Amino acid sequence: MDPVYVMIEARDGGSLMRNAQRKVLMQFIKFIQANVTMLYKGREYGYQELCEPYCEMNTAFMAFLRLYDESNPSTYTYPSIDLFGSQAFIGELSIGSCF
Repeated sequence: MDPVYVMIEARDGGSLMRNAQRKVLMQFIKFIQANVTMLYKGREYGYQELCEPYCEMNTAFMAFLRLYDESNPSTYTYPSIDLFGSQAFIGELSIGSCF
């Protein structure tokens, strides 16, 4: 199966990194992870099966959204972030500038 990419933008055209928009984005991602299924050739697949091999990118992106603090530049060193002492590249997870 081919991967599916979901493109999201704020309704007002502003940054998704604003607090309220970021929280809604995280809720939407969690909703997709908990509720998306697909029937293919008689077998139902859940999100975890569908996201391979991209699950780790989603994990890094969610960590970035959770850790982001506008007042602390070390939390948004896009296109890579520091996760528990390791650099994670998240540049392919976003299109355009969100800052």
